[in-house]
Amino acid sequence: MKFRFLLLVAFAVTLRAEDLSLLVLDPLAAPNACACVAGYAQRDYEAFAAHLGKSLNATVPLQFAPILAGKPSLVIGKQTEIEHAAKASGLKLTRVAMLTDLKGSTNLHGLFVVRAKDRAKTLADLKGKRILFGPDGSDEKHAAALAALKQAGVPVPGKIEARDTCSQSAIEVAERNADAAVISSYAMPLLEGCGTIAKGELRIIGRTGEVPFIALYVADESLVPRLEKALAQLTGDSQLLDKMESAKGFVVVKKK
Repeated sequence: MKFRFLLLVAFAVTLRAEDLSLLVLDPLAAPNACACVAGYAQRDYEAFAAHLGKSLNATVPLQFAPILAGKPSLVIGKQTEIEHAAKASGLKLTRVAMLTDLKGSTNLHGLFVVRAKDRAKTLADLKGKRILFGPDGSDEKHAAALAALKQAGVPVPGKIEARDTCSQSAIEVAERNADAAVISSYAMPLLEGCGTIAKGELRIIGRTGEVPFIALYVADESLVPRLEKALAQLTGDSQLLDKMESAKGFVVVKKK
């Protein structure tokens, strides 16, 4: 009996609040986005953290940020950006699952946009044009965008001009400081809805291939089985799915 009590104490210690802090980098999380488009980009991570806490018998404090920083126990955000930043910082993270969007997809893609009255109709028309990309690591706006241009027969610019956000790129194109830009597929409704650009001011002329979107990572691999169980429970909670703007909840990553 005493041995069992000690095991329970040890288990409680491993699930202290500071051990389960969740860093949210998801651009569609409510604190990371704006509420300009009804029912969109307002993911309720407070509710998600409460769900995890109940399932794991722990408190899960939240931190919202645009980039990976510190040494969080749990991280959720764009897969390519997290893995790029983790590699650069030497932080070891294990991918646990992918979050589905409102259509049930776990992917996103990049969109090539030009001004509405620009003569460009396809990616081939961007030869010799000034194109703004996303930062290295934001694959839908960088690596996948370069691949799409290559496939269209458009020479890769000798100097890659990158902007940190879709807003920066869109504004520069709208103001004629650049001919075209690559933005994330989720960004267009927000750019127009929040008034960053006028509705119809930019026009889509192409897209990149799909890349992974929102992924959940854990620093301590021993938590993976318990996290998977918690994520599976979420699938049957229609109210929480609505709050997370997700059709099917999380898809657990298959182990190789």
